[in-house]
Amino acid sequence: MAITRTGTPTQGTWDATSWVPELYANKVLYDFWIKSVYQDVTNTDYEGDFKNMGDKIYIRQAPEIAVGDYTVNGTVTYELPSEASQTMTIDYAKYTAFKCDDIDKLQTDIDLLSMYAEDGANRLRVEIDDIVLTEMGSGAHASNKGATAGLLSGDLDLGSNATPGTTDAVQVTSTNAVTKIVEANLCLDEQNIDSTERFGIIPSWWSAMLKLGDLKAANITGDQTGVIRNGLIGQIDGSNIYVSNNLNSNADGDSDTGYESIFGRKEATSFAMQISKSDTVTLENSFGTGVRTLIVFGTKVIRPEALVNIFVKKETPA
Repeated sequence: MAITRTGTPTQGTWDATSWVPELYANKVLYDFWIKSVYQDVTNTDYEGDFKNMGDKIYIRQAPEIAVGDYTVNGTVTYELPSEASQTMTIDYAKYTAFKCDDIDKLQTDIDLLSMYAEDGANRLRVEIDDIVLTEMGSGAHASNKGATAGLLSGDLDLGSNATPGTTDAVQVTSTNAVTKIVEANLCLDEQNIDSTERFGIIPSWWSAMLKLGDLKAANITGDQTGVIRNGLIGQIDGSNIYVSNNLNSNADGDSDTGYESIFGRKEATSFAMQISKSDTVTLENSFGTGVRTLIVFGTKVIRPEALVNIFVKKETPA
């Protein structure tokens, strides 16, 4: 006969006797990275050895050397370059915590360690995706967003999310789905951003628009298979395209839902994360073991000119 439980039982359990704190911590971190796009769209160059929330990472920048006009018998002025820096604060902390009852431990034949770890990692990923993508969207250079984008051209309509609820998102259709990606790259070109290793992060419905358009041409991906491979988006106009359901969204002036789609290079955004603490605790009010993991992290846009924000909305059905 099953043991009577108080409250709603949790499905399954795991064998606590085989649990190793260090292995569990690595498991969480591994699952997070393998399921996240941030290994491709942010850099961890300045991760350092921080341990606690509130720690700061100082990011040094190369100074800008002025160019002067030279005349015969003129005076050469020497400047003393000063080192600029930016500060990334480790100001976010997220945790997961679950418990295993001793009775479940004895009766189960299911390995809940992997299931709990994967579920916790996925939930952390969603939380962190929201924060980082919002930071990237708001951190894009002023000339790389809005209805008159383009540092040199100034005539690219990338939509506007400057005042949510009043400004307009640009409508993406099957006919302009590729065009808007090309315009994002044009913004980066006008900022003199390296054309290699660029990325784009778009909502899932935009990827559907891409699939409805003519993307079979080899010149889009550089090979003979086209961009559609088993339903996945590949490379368009030299940018690796990722789909995310965590992009920041707001209502535009027409009460339509607009999404901030991000394009750029990973050098634009720094991201630092680590597992600060992972341990087991003996629960005082029940016979069982608790497992808790704390993650601290920070993110900062350090090169705004290498990010583009297109505020887009889905085509309205006829």
